[in-house]
Amino acid sequence: MQELKKVDVVYAVMAKCQLDSLMRINELTHYFPHSKNSLNKDWKSYAGMIRENIDFQPLKFIGKGQIEREIDVDIRTIKFLEDKYLTAKEKNSDITIYDKRKSLYLNKYLQSKTGKKSQYESNSDVLWLSKQGRPISKTMYRNAFKKAAIALRDKGIINSKIFIRPHGLRHTGATLRLISFSETTSIKICSANIDDIHIFLQGLLGHTD
Repeated sequence: MQELKKVDVVYAVMAKCQLDSLMRINELTHYFPHSKNSLNKDWKSYAGMIRENIDFQPLKFIGKGQIEREIDVDIRTIKFLEDKYLTAKEKNSDITIYDKRKSLYLNKYLQSKTGKKSQYESNSDVLWLSKQGRPISKTMYRNAFKKAAIALRDKGIINSKIFIRPHGLRHTGATLRLISFSETTSIKICSANIDDIHIFLQGLLGHTD
């Protein structure tokens, strides 16, 4: 996370949200909401969740195969998102990181040739933005991981055989959830309980089989 933050704080926050939600890269980049939208008409901020005394809220998005899915997002994920990105201030400034990037998105990116040809509009629910106000793409997100991996190898923290990619966060997150599932239900993680484990992971990851 620290190396991703050095590339750009947005990538570290995205990684945390992906780890917590288990969303695929395309799902994360396009459907994690900033505010209420057509799929999530009752999306709440951290303060809103506190007011309603809820620890989770549903997030609807279009998953693989253009199938609508719904997952629960933890209040701690929303707090992290807000504290580290949405309401965090730019260095030596009263402007938030997100507000500055959103201004660049509206006034520069959308006015550029690339922006005019893109799918984005002024009223698009865009959450993930680069320092230049450009919407984060799957390629940009993957490239941030490549840069972080190079830094980790240079520091001797990982070796050249270890391959780091965003999709691995789904695997790591699912593993952590499976361990918690085992502890909660007393279902041992072993081949004898493979059917229960498969059903749990299938629902968690949105797999068709």
